[in-house]
Amino acid sequence: MSSNAYENANGSGHAASEKKINFKYIYLMIAVILIAGYLAVVSVKPPFASPDEPNHLARADALWNGDFVLSPAKPGGNSGGMVDSMLPESVGSFSKMLHSHDPAQTEDFLQTLKQIRWTGEKLPYAMANVAFYLPVVYLPQAFSLKVGEMFGMTFYDTYLLLNAITFASVIMILYLSMRIYPIPAPALLLLILPTALFQIMSPTIDGLSMALTILGMSIFMKLLPGESDSYSKLLWLMGFVIISVAGSRANLLPLVLIPAWLYLKNKRKENLACFMVVAAITLAWTVFNLVNVQDTLTARHPGHTNSELVSYYIKHPIETFKILWGTISDPAYQDFYLSSMIGVVAWLDAPVLGGIQDIFFAGLAIYFLAHVYLSRNELSSGNRAFIIFISIISAILIFCAILAQWSPFPTDRVIGVQGRYFLIPLIVISYALPSGHRVYKYTILPLIFFYGISVIGVNFALTSRFFM
Repeated sequence: MSSNAYENANGSGHAASEKKINFKYIYLMIAVILIAGYLAVVSVKPPFASPDEPNHLARADALWNGDFVLSPAKPGGNSGGMVDSMLPESVGSFSKMLHSHDPAQTEDFLQTLKQIRWTGEKLPYAMANVAFYLPVVYLPQAFSLKVGEMFGMTFYDTYLLLNAITFASVIMILYLSMRIYPIPAPALLLLILPTALFQIMSPTIDGLSMALTILGMSIFMKLLPGESDSYSKLLWLMGFVIISVAGSRANLLPLVLIPAWLYLKNKRKENLACFMVVAAITLAWTVFNLVNVQDTLTARHPGHTNSELVSYYIKHPIETFKILWGTISDPAYQDFYLSSMIGVVAWLDAPVLGGIQDIFFAGLAIYFLAHVYLSRNELSSGNRAFIIFISIISAILIFCAILAQWSPFPTDRVIGVQGRYFLIPLIVISYALPSGHRVYKYTILPLIFFYGISVIGVNFALTSRFFM
């Protein structure tokens, strides 16, 4: 190829080099910002500060010990697995300061964790509320715990390691997603809401579930036209991702329909095969857990199993509708869902400052409205309707799942739904308004601003809760 031809195809060598260097600087800047924010949050976030974190870590440890499926350690007991005795000891120390707002208790807790080490002794540990989650989403934590055990680290040092590896895993999944298909700007803003950011920077499955959902949706958008050099590889990667997230959260079962929709759009038979495999595995896992998980800890509906309540509410649709509508239409519940989605961290006892919550509420409204304007005519009405449909059904199923699993029986309201549960359905619906890279030039600086505000808000909320 001649010099002129090369320049016509790729631009001048000097210009191409400048462009490449600029991108490197941008990636470096984003990495520095992400790490600085992560350190600012982790520096004031004690271990187990995220809801149900003790059971999530126990699930990860049990997974490495071979407990892929949890079962009662004794007849009539709660579903669980074998974990190192270090973990129950650490959780016991945390339980003493969970409801305390005394900074001295926090300091004592941290000092205790710096003394506790791996013992090699395995004990049964009940964790029925995480038995429903497909273990795939626990792999980063399980790996981290194994490394900590291999090197004889203290629990505190092990926790720092698994927190960092979990966060890095989320970032890598998001980076892969963006390489496949641009993540919609509203989805990125949802990820840096104080509540979401706190979960992403915690070693639980929330951040991984959000990142995997984004990966699955990005692949879906890439495959919609029906043409791709790596169509089959991407399709089955998407199938694996859907199994991972839908098998971990029952409300995400509508995502199983994505391969079927692809089949309807482009008639490729491998889409139909993918749908059948994904649906079979996901539904089998869900039904298996409904029937087999033993959970006597909640005691919210004694004498009735989760599967019995699912059957009851299916047979009484009018009663179920009244309960759901009464919950959704209740202004007090609406306010709680909004605040706990945007800015309440820790065990729902560390609210971010109200002014910061207002900033993010306004930001979400502006981002979604601007996204609608900037991305008009970029997606067919049928594809857009399908994405909105699976998102709305996923949100409704949140109430159905919590009604059967966590609410008392009988009840006139769904008890236990938190605002952060709606983050993934909102992330899904943001893909109904794809925009491509052209929107990023308008949103990258505001996103950096929102990230900084979110980090400050979370840092102050945790500091106030645990150290002041």
